[in-house]
Amino acid sequence: MFYNVLKYEGDTAAPAKEEDVSPDKAKALLNEDAKSASKQRIMSLKNKIRSIGKMAKILKTLRQENENITKLKGLCPGYKIPPGIISEGTDAIQEAMAQFEKAKKMDRINEGMPEEMKISSDQDE
Repeated sequence: MFYNVLKYEGDTAAPAKEEDVSPDKAKALLNEDAKSASKQRIMSLKNKIRSIGKMAKILKTLRQENENITKLKGLCPGYKIPPGIISEGTDAIQEAMAQFEKAKKMDRINEGMPEEMKISSDQDE
């Protein structure tokens, strides 16, 4: 996964056609191309660093909250965690667990055995 993040993003622009250009214009064009290429490389590196930071945060959360994540997977349908929970951090995991516990308490009445119906003596006569 990290290989795809760090792989080289080469310049995909088509090479420019050679024209009759004075040496001053050629230097200016090369200077502008070099500046734009360096800006592009800098932005690419910044994006890579940001994505690695996000991955590090997710992996840290996975290590710290392994037990809670396992419980949350057991509570969720299809054993899948809702999207974005891990990237939001520990607080979001705790909140999701609390929501499931609250729903479980509210549904406890529906999960109980039904009461037996008493037959009145009026119906027998």
